[in-house]
Amino acid sequence: MAAPLFFTVTIFALVFVVLAAFVSIYLVKSWKENRLIRDHQLQKLEKSESKYTSLFNNVSDIVFIHTLDGIVEEVNLTVTKELGYNPEEVIGKSMLEFVTPENNPLLGNYLEGVQRLGEFSGLGQIRSKNGTHKIFDYRNTLVKEDDKPVAVRGIARNVTEREKTRAALQESEERYRLFFEQDLTGDFIATVKGNILSCNPAFASMFGFDSVDEALEQSFASLYPSPQSFQAFLDLLNKKENLQYYEDQLIDKYGNTVYIIENAIGIFDDDDNLTGIRGYIFNNTERKHLETQLLHFQKMQGIGTLAGGVAHDFNNILSIIKGHATLIQTGKIDKTVDLNSSVQSIHQAVDRGAQLVEQILTFARKADIDFKAVNVGSVIQEIVSMLSGTFPRTIDFNLKL
Repeated sequence: MAAPLFFTVTIFALVFVVLAAFVSIYLVKSWKENRLIRDHQLQKLEKSESKYTSLFNNVSDIVFIHTLDGIVEEVNLTVTKELGYNPEEVIGKSMLEFVTPENNPLLGNYLEGVQRLGEFSGLGQIRSKNGTHKIFDYRNTLVKEDDKPVAVRGIARNVTEREKTRAALQESEERYRLFFEQDLTGDFIATVKGNILSCNPAFASMFGFDSVDEALEQSFASLYPSPQSFQAFLDLLNKKENLQYYEDQLIDKYGNTVYIIENAIGIFDDDDNLTGIRGYIFNNTERKHLETQLLHFQKMQGIGTLAGGVAHDFNNILSIIKGHATLIQTGKIDKTVDLNSSVQSIHQAVDRGAQLVEQILTFARKADIDFKAVNVGSVIQEIVSMLSGTFPRTIDFNLKL
């Protein structure tokens, strides 16, 4: 019985050894496979982390993570390019050390706001390593784990130049607005149909409007004496494209004449059609009135200068009248001289005197002179006729016309 029992135990032992060998082989193989998988996953993770790190450090914006109380935990290399700090100089420090003094009070509001709202954005000023202040546009979001806030992740872009340009543009626009509103000339923009799109207070006042709003309700064409005069202005502007020191007569809302000097610039579309007018008007009315008064004063001064000549003309006229009247009165008219001729000479002398008086009155009063063509030869013949009747017979008149 002992031999079969020993044989049985031996078989079981062999089976156990074989099974153990198979198990060992399986475990070793499985361990190797798991290690290969783990190594592969680790390589993928390292590769992914490398890509993330490369992306993190090469993005043009500053990317950062800070704690809920504002301590910087991580920041990319862009911080060196934009602010001059190495990441090691920033990590572990409070954001208070980098924001400008005027922004310090706002940091508390930001930390409270991002936790309450889950995100926060805006403009902030950061002090660079060399002491200059730079403006950043930031977009930050709350990071949560198990639905609990643990940190804040953010991205900030340097917009210093953009904001400087915007500030300069706003300043320029403000200066232009003040200049436009305070300019003594009447500035306006209008369409060719007459709609006033924009004007300053000086323009409104120049044409009697109580406000800019009232002026904008009017038609620019209504400031011209007639539709034809407005069209003539448009035609000239369309032809020359701009007019400088252009003198014209407009009317205010009460119908009074407004003398202007204007610089006008045509506004054209892509097809070179005139669509609008940009103009700058100087009110020349007072100057025109002063010129008229000055001309009148000069006329009055001229009368004194002409007085001697006028007196001489009147003496000649009166001499003619007196001479012929004396001849008629004394009855000493030569038989060769017709009585009617003397009477006609007297009438001509009187007419000549009346014309001279009319010329003096026209020159003196404030009125436009009515110029007309005259036959100079007839006037000379008339004068010679009057003089020949009064001058001595020893004087001959030779007339060649």
